[in-house]
Amino acid sequence: MKKTVGILILIAALMLSACGGAAVQPSETVTQTQAVPQTTEPETETTEPETQAAEPEPAEEMETPAAFGSILDAYAQAAREWWNGATLAQNGMNWVAADIFGDNSGENLGYGIMDLDGDGAPELVIGSTERVTDEFYGSLVLELYTLGADGSAVNLLSSTERDRYYSLGANRFAHHGSSSASDSFDTTVALESGSLRDLGYAAEPKDHAPLPLEPIGGLFEEEPALYLPILDEINEMTRVGTTGAFLTAVQAAAKLLDWASATGLDPQEVKEATVLWLQNQGNDAQAEFREKMEQVDEAVRMLMEGGAEDLLASAGCENTGYPWSEYPMAMIQAIMEAVGVRE
Repeated sequence: MKKTVGILILIAALMLSACGGAAVQPSETVTQTQAVPQTTEPETETTEPETQAAEPEPAEEMETPAAFGSILDAYAQAAREWWNGATLAQNGMNWVAADIFGDNSGENLGYGIMDLDGDGAPELVIGSTERVTDEFYGSLVLELYTLGADGSAVNLLSSTERDRYYSLGANRFAHHGSSSASDSFDTTVALESGSLRDLGYAAEPKDHAPLPLEPIGGLFEEEPALYLPILDEINEMTRVGTTGAFLTAVQAAAKLLDWASATGLDPQEVKEATVLWLQNQGNDAQAEFREKMEQVDEAVRMLMEGGAEDLLASAGCENTGYPWSEYPMAMIQAIMEAVGVRE
């Protein structure tokens, strides 16, 4: 039976060959067309989070609305004249700006007019510039304004010492604050279409990023006036009419003598700066400071007489430049004349 089948297969093969059927060559392969599944990843578009706006336009590329101009004029004057916190508050401005002034008010305080949320309307930012790098004041946003329908400035946020906003770049701000030692909050807000939206998550200080603010000093009409932080220190540390008040005057006198010995300022500059400092105080504050300086002046005279080691020790002032030369007396004379203690 197997032999018969083999003969029949051979005959069929000879018949196909005779009919012109093409024989399949050994080197050829037969492929069957099949749908091959795609193995490449489909293209996807990477989009920024909906709260992330484009980088804001620099201040100089946007026109300054009149409402923003008046605010900038006020802060420029405050920085130029080194207003203290009380004077800032009296003029309806953010008193924390006085802390940002530091050693250079014109460079440390900055401003920016830019479109933070990309809606075509400008915002005004008042805050610390990149020059300020400490954790508390670096990247701090003091004020953020937008424009109302009538062209007026509308405040969107304002920082205080215990309720602060820090830039996170573009349109986002870290909001840190506390009402007590046991009650604090940390969240992130985003500026969208002219209003703030709470994003519900906290940002770390390492995420703070300063906005490209222009130094407010660029708006000064003249060079910023000389400021003497030593006057603030003396005013704060000296007491009158209390037990041990004279010892506080001794401490202030020693600090004043050390400062005057080290400064290279001209006495006339010192006198003018003292007058300007007094102008920023109220009438009652000026009278109180004059009373303090009368005690300080008395302490200065005692310290300059020599043999003052025991007096300095009783006031806790061992680490001073005692004994002082006559050099600092010209600066101290200028201050006392401006205050009205000496003639």
